[in-house]
Amino acid sequence: MPLVNLQTNLKDLKFGNDRPGLTDSEQPYIVAPIPGPNEQIEPNYPDFLLRGGTTGVTGETAEDLLRLSKFLNDRTSPLGAQFVLKQEMLSRIGVRTQASGFLLNEGAYNPLNTLAQAGISIEGGHIPKQGLITFRGPNKYLDALQDQINENKGIKPLITSEILSDTTPMGSVTSFINDALPPPPLPPQPIFNNRLVQLNEVKRKGEQWKKEYKKDNQISKFDTEILSYGGGPDSVLGVGGTQIQIAKGRLGAPLTTGIGNAKLYGGNIGFPNGTQVPIRNKEFVKYREVFQQDFRRDKLKDAEGISTIMGVAPSYNPANNQTIDNNTGTSRINYTTPGQRGNVIDYTQGKLSQTGEKLGPVDRINALPIYRSGYVIADPVKNDLIKFRIGAIDNDNPNVREFIHFRAYIDSFSDNYNSNWMQQKYMGRGEIFHKYDSFTRDINMGFTVAAQSREEMMIMYKKLNFLVSNLAPDYTKSGYMAGPLVQLTLGGWCYELPGFIKSMTLDVPEESPWEIGIPNLEGEDEHGGIKFRDSEVKEMPMICKVSGFVFTPIHRFNPTKQKNLFGDKGAFGIDFKDKKGVRDGKYTKWKDQEIRTITEYGKQRFIQLDDGGKNNAYDNQPADPIEIINEDRNLNIDT
Repeated sequence: MPLVNLQTNLKDLKFGNDRPGLTDSEQPYIVAPIPGPNEQIEPNYPDFLLRGGTTGVTGETAEDLLRLSKFLNDRTSPLGAQFVLKQEMLSRIGVRTQASGFLLNEGAYNPLNTLAQAGISIEGGHIPKQGLITFRGPNKYLDALQDQINENKGIKPLITSEILSDTTPMGSVTSFINDALPPPPLPPQPIFNNRLVQLNEVKRKGEQWKKEYKKDNQISKFDTEILSYGGGPDSVLGVGGTQIQIAKGRLGAPLTTGIGNAKLYGGNIGFPNGTQVPIRNKEFVKYREVFQQDFRRDKLKDAEGISTIMGVAPSYNPANNQTIDNNTGTSRINYTTPGQRGNVIDYTQGKLSQTGEKLGPVDRINALPIYRSGYVIADPVKNDLIKFRIGAIDNDNPNVREFIHFRAYIDSFSDNYNSNWMQQKYMGRGEIFHKYDSFTRDINMGFTVAAQSREEMMIMYKKLNFLVSNLAPDYTKSGYMAGPLVQLTLGGWCYELPGFIKSMTLDVPEESPWEIGIPNLEGEDEHGGIKFRDSEVKEMPMICKVSGFVFTPIHRFNPTKQKNLFGDKGAFGIDFKDKKGVRDGKYTKWKDQEIRTITEYGKQRFIQLDDGGKNNAYDNQPADPIEIINEDRNLNIDT
């Protein structure tokens, strides 16, 4: 009601009849007297056990319960009923599981759960919002699983341990499994109505779909779908359903797996009639010996020497000695396949072949130890796609070096050249003149070393330790300190290039696994008071990155501008013995503009293009690479 005058008693203002037609909304739900001028607005209770005190919190909780009860049961307003309906709708559009009830995928909503939650919040308690029975919550997966077990009691198992060990014709199994151990005990009762079991039967093994599969576990009968159920995220306010599709390839065909997929070899690997035995109980599993042939071979058979398709690459057949990696020991780059199958039951012993022989290190270059020699080893054990080695020069006998070979996992490489010019300022001249002062060169690179088998670990770090020691001083037999010199070889860029290492850093990447050095139980050992420790390896990262590797070359030649020799024969095979020249695009008789083709490169070969043999790209370069291209070419020669 409006104020009558300035003396209206504000504590006696009436409320109600606040709806159209003078109906009453019966709100607010909680009515409290307005405190007087000298009364405390909020009661002050001591903080005992609970913030605000037990008396204050209990009273506020009681008010919350009364307010929520009136809201949910308010017949003058639809808001309470709408709130309950929204909770049921949210459950309907939720994801359906094996534990879901009828229609409502996440269980039914009971308003009593909200009231109970409001009552125990002061204690820090929590109860599920969904569920018809207060405090119990909706049905859970373990509850559904127990129900399935109870339903299947008394049903005879399809497969038992006795069936596998006594009646199964192992001859059909040993085509893929040799020296099989006794099969493990299987569950006494099969759970036929489990979702994963039914999915395996229908979608993987191609068994007949049944209506109860859809009713119990939402398994779709369509080949392009996995699950299908009412409601769910794809429905519109609970109307409609949700279908989980099988993944599709780029052409739209479903990517199925299992026995129903013709691209696989027999579905379950080597087990008759789909009978599956856990592989972990088998000592060795054979695999199909397959190889890929270079697809270009068939294309080039009828090419008759002319083709726009690039030439034939080596076959990928492991029986061929020209493969990059294989498990026969004939790899061109001393690298076996890291994923080759083998018996790994004994980690300390390493991966074994089917016959029990050690397969050895995956990367033989990584496992190649340091050796001392006057020349790099001639054995192909050092072969890599790119030559990469460092030879430490003996200060007492410079003809002898200690060689370190690393796999050429090059992360970065840069060859920096710098010329230094001194500035000179003359009086009366505004510009600055320059005088050549010096020349510097540094090679910066980074590379990665990675142990892919147990046999490589310690040798790899011994080589890294020797490498970093070449930054510390050396002492001759006479006791004088000497700087360690090394020779760097990296492909054809630098071949046994002498110099010294200025800096390097060893980094362990975040993604690197670590060797923990724990042996098998039958190989227990005790070192340093630690009971279980493998004496052959240490706890080290399997990947190490060498970064900030700065190498300063010491050239075998005087670093100057390259002095090249040029012949009398010029471009396009034209003879310039008559001293004809060129100017403005026309051949002339100008003697200071002679055109001559290079015939010999100078010894200033910063980029070496060398491999240590006779195949030096500078010396083998033809005298005139621009030989006559077209003898009938018309040239405008000014005589």
